[in-house]
Amino acid sequence: MKKMFALVATMGVLLSISNFSFAQEEEGAERILVLREAKQHKKTTVAVEAYLISDMLEVTVMVRMYAGKPSIFNVILVGPKLGRISPKTSETVTATVEDEAPFPTTKRGGFISFGKKTETKEAKGTLTKELFRFRIPTDKIVPGKRYQIWVKVQSRKGKEKGKIRGFKFDLESLAQLISQ
Repeated sequence: MKKMFALVATMGVLLSISNFSFAQEEEGAERILVLREAKQHKKTTVAVEAYLISDMLEVTVMVRMYAGKPSIFNVILVGPKLGRISPKTSETVTATVEDEAPFPTTKRGGFISFGKKTETKEAKGTLTKELFRFRIPTDKIVPGKRYQIWVKVQSRKGKEKGKIRGFKFDLESLAQLISQ
């Protein structure tokens, strides 16, 4: 019994030290905002907030759906010479009651549209929020090229159950920020 307690105590101390050192590494790196944008199609709004931390791209995806329960089907990073990169880690972020700052939202047109309409507003509906981390191979980034985050969402309940909808977000300054 004493050996088991000593083993558990030792493991606890080692885990706390490793977590502390990992937290120190992340705090030392500078977080640079790459993208903060939302797109809306009908009653579905997808908001993306992306930060660059050394060679990691940390992307928070928030989905709001009015008449259904949203789920994030897939998130990938796309670009020339990179191909399609899947996230290294993903975790569900619990929804909080605190108000979030409204995102600049681009709304797609209807049947006949003469352009996209952008406004800053708060989205309404059921919220799903996840955090994704992408490891970016910096040697494969080509300056001046276009990189994107592709997000696919679907409804788990409601009228549009199972229908997958895709949203694309441009990372305009990613190549410049990595090359610095």
